[in-house]
Amino acid sequence: MVDKGCPRVLISYSQDSTEYSGRVREFSDKLRSEGIDAVIDQYVDSPPEGWPRWMERQIRECDFVLVVCTEGYSAKIRGEQPGEGYGAKWEGLLITQEIYESEGKNSKFIPLIFDKSDKSSIPTFLKGVTRYNVSDTKGYEDLYRRLTGQPKVIPAPLGPRQLLPPESVIREPEPLCRAGVMLSIVESSRAPDAYLFREFLTHIRTFIIKDQIPESGGWAISQERIFEYTTEKAQRDMDRREGGIISTYIALRALAAAGVDLSLRMEPGKSAAKYLLSRQANTGMFGRFYFSRTGEEISSSFRHTALSCLSLMILDGPPKQVIKGLECLSRMKIEDASGDTAPSIAMSTALVVLDSAANGEWGRNHLSTTQRKAMGQALTTFESEFIQAIESESKTLSSKYVPFWKPYGDGKNTRMLYDSALTTLDFLTLYPRPPWSAILSTLQHLTECRVRRGIPYDPESTDPDVGMSGYFAVICFRPNVRDQIEAHGMSGVLDAAQECLNFAMVNLNEEAFTRRTYCDTLANALLLTLAR
Repeated sequence: MVDKGCPRVLISYSQDSTEYSGRVREFSDKLRSEGIDAVIDQYVDSPPEGWPRWMERQIRECDFVLVVCTEGYSAKIRGEQPGEGYGAKWEGLLITQEIYESEGKNSKFIPLIFDKSDKSSIPTFLKGVTRYNVSDTKGYEDLYRRLTGQPKVIPAPLGPRQLLPPESVIREPEPLCRAGVMLSIVESSRAPDAYLFREFLTHIRTFIIKDQIPESGGWAISQERIFEYTTEKAQRDMDRREGGIISTYIALRALAAAGVDLSLRMEPGKSAAKYLLSRQANTGMFGRFYFSRTGEEISSSFRHTALSCLSLMILDGPPKQVIKGLECLSRMKIEDASGDTAPSIAMSTALVVLDSAANGEWGRNHLSTTQRKAMGQALTTFESEFIQAIESESKTLSSKYVPFWKPYGDGKNTRMLYDSALTTLDFLTLYPRPPWSAILSTLQHLTECRVRRGIPYDPESTDPDVGMSGYFAVICFRPNVRDQIEAHGMSGVLDAAQECLNFAMVNLNEEAFTRRTYCDTLANALLLTLAR
């Protein structure tokens, strides 16, 4: 049985001679004996789907493709040896096409040679990447290190950032080059104790990394405490494994802001990407697994699709899968969002991800002009409908949730009322043209709902919650939100936000104030930074 942690590699080569094919097999056998799931055509008599589809599937499913470069291989993929070497020609075509579609970005296809003289036979499309001469011990070891993620040189541990005295003018931060992530600012006039603030963020960073679910790669283990409180049910094994797609997005966004390496070749990014991609249905939509009469199936939604696309943008995941999800979102209707179990979150996340596709850096890097225009047209249509619906719900006096929105779930349980409200505010304030009247009204009401210098988890709670208090502060200190609060003379809200942040820092390890604290609320504090 193959260990799921073993890297899977396909060896692409040309059968130049019986002796050479034997050398390739020996090399493959050596890799397999040392924990690498190497695949070559010699291990298969005749694949049921036929050789072309077998090759295509192997290239798609393997973590790496090792291209054994010889003059014969290079000549065949250039088409200079007609009538022979169909396998090498076909694999070469597939590899060239995949590198072409990724705009030259390549970490999967690795050229290697068995002899120094074959260096000149490396195909043009692979000359710009690291090659390995596996005929000597050093070359083989270097390749093995790369395949198994064991670098020869490890950077020194990253120490704490040095906090410098504030200047007279506070600089606005640049947005992170990640979808939907904005560094928030705590102004020098409201800045907390620098040492306590740094320790607070370090503790949260460690907590979020450990909160990833080992079985699936999603987040969050800590969701169990809030699941049982809000549903009054014990989590099933599937619930524990599945976690939440919104939890996964919030965790990834926070870790990216904290400078954690989210490369798909290492943890936690590798498992997170697999978690998301395995939850994309054939339609292109994303969702969570559930048990049906026929077994496990994906229950997709537009909310989960928007959040998954945003998460994959942060991870720099495969553009094809993201584009499929975006195309589904561009065809959604107001009824689709309003019928979601969390309508305001579904609408606000859809606006953010479509804006990232139409106007953001990710869209400029991965979409054609035509695709971006189509996303922009869908965004224009949705903006007026979604913003109007969100504003209307928060101002309808007959609504029992006013000035909030329908909480996550069936709407009967108000225990997620504040949590859902902060999540909606989070995404609305990431959008360039948010409904400020509704946002400010909600923030003012949350300020008035404080108990003992913090925000409780829900209207029933008599204790403030560390996660909710920190989340409230993050949103208030977001630069565009802060500007609106000050412009409307609501300085009391900013004072409350600082009070909530101080409460969260001081009580991070107090059980009485963290019973309802979990990834979705706590992780957001990593978006904060002190003004310099």
